[in-house]
Amino acid sequence: MADPHGAEIPADPAAVTPGRTVAASLLRAGARGRVVHIGPAAAGSGLRIGAAISAEGRRDGGATWVFRTAEGTEVGLAHPAADDLRVEVLA
Repeated sequence: MADPHGAEIPADPAAVTPGRTVAASLLRAGARGRVVHIGPAAAGSGLRIGAAISAEGRRDGGATWVFRTAEGTEVGLAHPAADDLRVEVLA
């Protein structure tokens, strides 16, 4: 994720350690997680509890978080939906 000037914003290592449950919006490109909660804003995502996802970064000027399932399906989520999708961080 980049700041408005294009500089990469590092992930907070304390927040995204393996085994922790976090909002999917906290995952940076390359990070992986397992879906443990799908809130109302993320309900239309097509994801299911237990699905393994990897963060692919963002697009649309940073407005869309992009994830890929283990099956290879790309899922784009707006910020509220990415915040409402909870994942267990995987190593």
